[in-house]
Amino acid sequence: MSDVSNARKFGFFGSIYFVEGAVLTMFSTYMIIYLRRFNLTFTQIGLISSISLLPTILKIFIGAISDKWSLFRKGHRKPYILVGLVLQGLGYLVIPFVSPVESYGLFVTISFCIGLGMATYDTTTDGLGIDTTPEAERGNVQAFCVGGRALAAVVFGVAFGLLAGKGLWKYAFWLIAVLSFLELAALPFVKERSREEQPKFAWAAFRELVKPAYIISAPSSPWPSTRAIPCSRSS
Repeated sequence: MSDVSNARKFGFFGSIYFVEGAVLTMFSTYMIIYLRRFNLTFTQIGLISSISLLPTILKIFIGAISDKWSLFRKGHRKPYILVGLVLQGLGYLVIPFVSPVESYGLFVTISFCIGLGMATYDTTTDGLGIDTTPEAERGNVQAFCVGGRALAAVVFGVAFGLLAGKGLWKYAFWLIAVLSFLELAALPFVKERSREEQPKFAWAAFRELVKPAYIISAPSSPWPSTRAIPCSRSS
């Protein structure tokens, strides 16, 4: 692979994790502050947070589905990434218009869709990285992923704080929406390989979920996705 192709690929993985970092910063720090502006109980706020993060539990199933089924017959990774980014972007586009007091159920549903979008593109991006990167170069991809998300935590930790301090919450949400849609333009930077060249998903890997080591480590793992799932080559 040429240096230009590598640069584009690394740029894609770094940028999509930069977008994810913006979402995680909003989820982990600012969403609770936003919701406290409304007349909601702590129980209601906790329920929104829990349901928003519920899709992270589904990552292993999203990975298995993308391994087995080509979405729109366009591929097993990139179409899922596209759908995830669009779902996340649309969620952040409309959420400022939904009152968590007057339309609590709708607000919870949109929050869940945002989380589902993020979980979908996060998991399939991990799979795409494995599919398209030789084992010797995966450390480089990992570095861009970690770097992109760390940079986002710094940038958006400040940016969201400035916007929130001025009461401009809708612009914080719309910033994430714009970044989500812009990331779609980076999808052509990585070419998805054909399924004949890929390892088959090992369904026996689900047994690992009930082992004590997984139960202890899963909550603290930065990427509880398909990268932890053993695969077997087709014979």
